[in-house]
Amino acid sequence: MGDGFRGQDQFFNSYLGSADLASKFNRKVKSNISARDVTKHLSGVIFLDDSSATAKDPKQINVEASFVWNKNAIHPLVGHPLDVELQRRGALDRS
Repeated sequence: MGDGFRGQDQFFNSYLGSADLASKFNRKVKSNISARDVTKHLSGVIFLDDSSATAKDPKQINVEASFVWNKNAIHPLVGHPLDVELQRRGALDRS
């Protein structure tokens, strides 16, 4: 999995206190929603590490999953069926 991962802060907490409009960070945002409020609507991120592109042997063809849940989300995923299923399948919780 990617070594550059910085944890939950990378996706969720960086903008929690921001009153800046989300359009300041992404011009495609056409509403007056703040970056702080956008962050609350992001429930999580799932990472897929696909080794099939570099696999030399069919046994190496595999996809590993990991995830980060936003503890400040309006709709949190902790305990959600998706969370349960990912953990059942061995995905790494990076939250």
